[in-house]
Amino acid sequence: AEQDIHWKFALYQNEQCSGQATIFSGNESVSCQRHNILNGGAVGYLKIAVEPQCIISLFENDDC
Repeated sequence: AEQDIHWKFALYQNEQCSGQATIFSGNESVSCQRHNILNGGAVGYLKIAVEPQCIISLFENDDC
């Protein structure tokens, strides 16, 4: 349910954050999700909802 979501963000294929988005959300830490991202990577992102105790970290490397 949406009330259980502690963080939510969208990844985009361009710096303008337009077009098709890959949405991620949850209530706890998650491991690498690269295989779930459109085209395997993103250029831009928007925070949709992030509770104060949450930190979103994005990585750019071959491992994730």
